[in-house]
Amino acid sequence: MTGVRVEKRKGRLYLYARGRVDGRQTARYFGPVSEGHAELFRKPAGPTVAQVAKREAEKADRRAAEVLAAAAAFEQLADEAFKRPGTHYTAAPTGGHRRGGDQ
Repeated sequence: MTGVRVEKRKGRLYLYARGRVDGRQTARYFGPVSEGHAELFRKPAGPTVAQVAKREAEKADRRAAEVLAAAAAFEQLADEAFKRPGTHYTAAPTGGHRRGGDQ
């Protein structure tokens, strides 16, 4: 049985369960049940698989946004550092120490 709910029939509370058994749709009434027992079935048992997956995806999205924000802040600091005079790099040799053969 996949779905259980509480129904009131002729003034009494019953559990109504339905689902598939051997490929056929089935339904059964269980009860009568007390108000206390009925409350247990009225409250959600916990998060569904879809709710958990959605929560995890939202958590991953928030973490990715944090990482991207940190990378953007680092890039901005690097841009500011390399814009200052005398702190740029070039690919041309600067005349430092040279080793080797026929240079």
